[in-house]
Amino acid sequence: MEAINPEDQALLEAQARLDKRRQGQSVTDPPGLSRLNTDLLEIIENCKRKAAEHQKNGVIVFPAQANREDMKPRSMMSRCGVDRKYESCSFANFHGADKLKADLSRLVEGGKSVMITGNTGCGKTHLSVAMLAEYIKGHGDSALFVTLPDLLLEIRASFSDRATRTEKELVDCYSTNQFLVLDDLGAEKPTEFTVATLSLILDRRIRQNRQTVITTNLTLEAIEGYSNARIASRISEMEQIRISMPDYRKRRRVPA
Repeated sequence: MEAINPEDQALLEAQARLDKRRQGQSVTDPPGLSRLNTDLLEIIENCKRKAAEHQKNGVIVFPAQANREDMKPRSMMSRCGVDRKYESCSFANFHGADKLKADLSRLVEGGKSVMITGNTGCGKTHLSVAMLAEYIKGHGDSALFVTLPDLLLEIRASFSDRATRTEKELVDCYSTNQFLVLDDLGAEKPTEFTVATLSLILDRRIRQNRQTVITTNLTLEAIEGYSNARIASRISEMEQIRISMPDYRKRRRVPA
């Protein structure tokens, strides 16, 4: 017969004491953790009972200060690769630019790929994350956010003997998911590896009609000089959004 470890034995004894309490029997609780285990079990079972009652009545309980519409996308953002700094980004908390936000929301709904260009700090990343959140609301979590430098770093790391994923697996992942935000194109120094990887992923995504959002400080002409004519041609097929606004991080600190 397999021996029971002390922790499991303590929990079994706590459960037995809890059952006796419910039956109105006198129970002597030993000192220390066993009493704590009994109390904890009682709390857990009370929670289970209340949850079952809510489910029976068709009630879904969310944490305070959250609503059902916000809960779904925010719970998925980190799984999609969004940094904690940007997890709460949405169209609602991007101040001003109502027409721009409406246009981007319509492009998401229409399944269009987009290149967002503009100077540093104008809100490109915030808006691209807001687009990803809009996509998640309607389609689930088949979406990814990644900066180009991080994507290339991840693929380079796959060359190691200790890597858990191969280069092919990573390229397939970024090529085939339904919605990809590729942030900060142009931040990585152009190399043969950079250009070849970017060209492969973009080419596959466009041929498979996968929705892609690219943010960059570069113009389309500068992208051709940064990479090559093929990549620039692929990106030119996307909807082009130019943001001409002052630094968003400074602008949102100005009192209304």
